[in-house]
Amino acid sequence: MPATSTQSDLPLRRPRVLHLSYSCAPGWGSEPGVGWNRAVEMANHCDVWVVCNEEDCRAWIEDYLAKHPDNPHLKFIYIPHERVDKLLTRLPGCFYVAYNRWHRRAYREICRLHQEINFDLVHQITFCGYREPSYLWKLGVPFVWGPVGGTQNYPWRFVSPVCGLKVLSEAFRSVLNTIQLRCSPRVKQAARSASAIFAANSTAASDIKSTTGVEVLKLLDIGLEPVNGPTTPVSRQAGPLRILWSGVLETRKALELLIEAVALLPEDVDCQVQVLGEGPAQTRWQRLAARRGVASRFQWTGRLPRDEAVAQLNDADVFVFTSLRDTAGTVLLEAMASGTPIISIDHQGAADIVDEKIGFKVAPTNRRDVSQQMSVIIARLARNPDLLESFSLAAKQMAADFTWSHQAQRISEVYDSIFESEGKDCRCAVPAKAQLPLLSVLDAVYEDQVGLGQSAT
Repeated sequence: MPATSTQSDLPLRRPRVLHLSYSCAPGWGSEPGVGWNRAVEMANHCDVWVVCNEEDCRAWIEDYLAKHPDNPHLKFIYIPHERVDKLLTRLPGCFYVAYNRWHRRAYREICRLHQEINFDLVHQITFCGYREPSYLWKLGVPFVWGPVGGTQNYPWRFVSPVCGLKVLSEAFRSVLNTIQLRCSPRVKQAARSASAIFAANSTAASDIKSTTGVEVLKLLDIGLEPVNGPTTPVSRQAGPLRILWSGVLETRKALELLIEAVALLPEDVDCQVQVLGEGPAQTRWQRLAARRGVASRFQWTGRLPRDEAVAQLNDADVFVFTSLRDTAGTVLLEAMASGTPIISIDHQGAADIVDEKIGFKVAPTNRRDVSQQMSVIIARLARNPDLLESFSLAAKQMAADFTWSHQAQRISEVYDSIFESEGKDCRCAVPAKAQLPLLSVLDAVYEDQVGLGQSAT
């Protein structure tokens, strides 16, 4: 087995790596942004071929490449949808049938490309969800999968009539999700054939290991652009504590937990909550705020252009993340980069991002207890501006650990360990600087207000 290479004796040959990113496009958040930023950053380490879907990706990618210098280490292959696929995506419950058909065609094209290029490694990037593991594991070369998410469920103890009828669909999803994760032979085959699996959060890591017996590595499926600027803390301004909440106004985001927390605040604690976003649960939550006597403390801003949304995040004293089902939550990273202290629920992706240096995590016990804990924390922060400044400084410093380039370095190390174990004569390059201008992740078209939106999990 070859000895581990150092930077000074790296072989000249760069690895030939294929990324399977169904969704990949510059100028977008969520899954397209993940596919794009992974490809751009890994092209600093490898020669990367990206296979993605033509309809959603090609125009965006070609428009971007026409305006920026060519990168010889990055190439794109587009697989179109067939007419049948387009019809299936319009039928309830049939998206994954169309998605699987696309993967079958993509695999046939990848087999053809492999005969021509002889890939050293293949890596499935998007979608993040575990449900469709593609067919790359059958190619006969090292297969990397992930970060994989989507295994987390809406907590049963939070199911309540206060959520409306939508909570029934969450419960139904949880049942189907649990069955598919434990019973899908293709998921188990792909996991057991993989040279490495990245899990998007601790929940996914535990779920994948318990159902497949495979060890996994943890790596968020989201990231940040390079964090620049001063690392000075954001100072608390006079007046009410400014709280920001951002996201799609739907059941799983559980804004009612914050509404109840504000209603439980002592009379001497003043706060104002700005809600960024829109969605089907808005009217229900506005009525709840009115019933609880705190309607005057909530400002419903709706969706904002990117610059305005980020400005609101920068101006907030604290960001509250109440989601009961999320793979990660990009807005948590954006709050961190802005130096905004965070209050979140201690589960799923939020548990891996937030720690005691940058804010507070609330145990996911039950609805009443979570709101009570949040109320106590909000009161404490309102009365202790020095604590807010301490969190703010730590958050800005910690954000550097979540940049796309930092994650790419870790992925390249995993690639290298695989190449070494396979006896391949290639190593990932260590870039002195980025070779392709990186479209700012924070300049994305937001699908979930402040942030990249949510993964399709």
